[in-house]
Amino acid sequence: MTPRTDKTPVIGLFAWTNTHSIRQVVFNLAHHLKTRGVTPVIITADILFDRQGPFTNVESGIRVYRIGCLPGPRWAIVPHVFLSIFQVPIIILRENISIAHIFTCGLEGCVTSILFFLWRVPYVITFLNLASFRPYRRRPLLLFVRYWMVARAHRCSVVSEYIRERALRWLKPDDKKIERIPLGIPAGLRSRPPAPSMKRDYVVSIANAMPVKGIDVLLYAFSLFIQKNPQSKIDLVVAGMVTGTRRLEDLIDLLGLGKRVQLVGETPHETAVDYMAHSLFYVQPSRNESFGLAVLEAMGLGKAVLVSNIGGLRDFCEHDKNAWLVEPQDAEALAVGIDRLAGDPSLRDRLGKEGQRTALTMTWDRLGPRYLSLYPSPLRGN
Repeated sequence: MTPRTDKTPVIGLFAWTNTHSIRQVVFNLAHHLKTRGVTPVIITADILFDRQGPFTNVESGIRVYRIGCLPGPRWAIVPHVFLSIFQVPIIILRENISIAHIFTCGLEGCVTSILFFLWRVPYVITFLNLASFRPYRRRPLLLFVRYWMVARAHRCSVVSEYIRERALRWLKPDDKKIERIPLGIPAGLRSRPPAPSMKRDYVVSIANAMPVKGIDVLLYAFSLFIQKNPQSKIDLVVAGMVTGTRRLEDLIDLLGLGKRVQLVGETPHETAVDYMAHSLFYVQPSRNESFGLAVLEAMGLGKAVLVSNIGGLRDFCEHDKNAWLVEPQDAEALAVGIDRLAGDPSLRDRLGKEGQRTALTMTWDRLGPRYLSLYPSPLRGN
């Protein structure tokens, strides 16, 4: 790639992990920046952005760099960080980056914030998950670095009040420096015709296999639902899992749900949207949730949602108004929720319509300007 020669402001979007939320946020924000006359450049360790290395996304015209060596074994984080130390300055010079926007704050985020400081590039931080706010009493150096990176940041944002409380508690930033800006969805979120293999009604959850997502609780709840309604012809689909499904497969066999539950592996975003759009309703049984972008997407598609009453979900979900909320880790309450929504089409329709109204207030054409307000005024575009 040749260095840039145009004079438009260049904002580097640094996304370090391969979660559904970060991928969607980065690309949607990048498209919004383009419409405002700002040039976005994505720098990521996410293998799902590109499996071949640095490339230019021809369809969108957004430059994307793959750096580091993730994913890989746990010890790979060390060479990944050292590779980033050498690669990031090269990208800064090649693209003439005016400001950096870091999403999440793991060890890589700490390292790159130091690099930006050394190269005199201002940076903005957006906290998307809880991993950044665990108390590091036994790691004083890492805690000090995080204090330092927040103090040196031009601005900070969080995606939910849940994360904001923890940021203020553990990182102690200036209260005026940190702003809550939720995640958004595209204004024209649409689906395609249903997959031919889905011939029965089903409920769906889009999640990975990590225990925090509570898929094991959902399986227990679905088993209780089947026991109460043995004649029901509703199936369960869980999509988005890449690894760690063996434990859940064993639990499915133990509960005798083999023919009623479908575990779908790694799915493109368009396919996940299809599963949501053609389901009866969406379920998110999380033990903890920083925001819940998939829930907001399901609401945007007009689907009723059954979610845990926890974390960032409480920012935009209200029980029996635009969602059905249950306490986390309560399989019996979740089973009651499944039974209630499965057997009451009018309730699903009411929650779906109210949820869609909520989601339409959280689209990127509304939230994009709020993210732009985090940048220095000369870099906000037109």
